[in-house]
Amino acid sequence: MRVLVVDDERNIRQTLATALESMNHEVVTASTGEEALQRVEADGFQVILLDLKLQQESGLDLLGEILRRDANVAVVMVTAYASIETAVEAMRRGAYDFLAKPCTPDQVRQVLNRIARTRQLEKSGS
Repeated sequence: MRVLVVDDERNIRQTLATALESMNHEVVTASTGEEALQRVEADGFQVILLDLKLQQESGLDLLGEILRRDANVAVVMVTAYASIETAVEAMRRGAYDFLAKPCTPDQVRQVLNRIARTRQLEKSGS
C-alpha cells in the first residue's frame, strides 16, 4: 500500500516510515498539514497516518480537508494525547482508526491489515 505519514516530529516520521517499509509498503512523509495536503493532491494514498497535534495545526481539522480531497483514503489518527473523547471525535469526523503513541510496528501492521481486508471486502461486494 502507499502510505503517507504526517507527523511534526522527525524521529516519529522516520521510525514509522522504516517500520512500514519493512512491511513492504511504499511510504511518503510530511511534517506539516500544508505539505500533507500537497502530497495528497499530487499522489494517491491508500492510508494516511496522521498525528493529532501538529505544531501549528490540529490533525482533526486536517482530517476533514484530507477526506474532502480524497474520500477513499483511510486516515488513521496517531497521538500521544489519547483520550476516549478525541478518539470518538476523530471517528465521527471520518477517521478509519486511532492509535496511541508510542505505537508498535505490530499495532501498525494490524490496522493496515484491517484496512486491506475492508478494501478487499468492498471490492468483492461491488
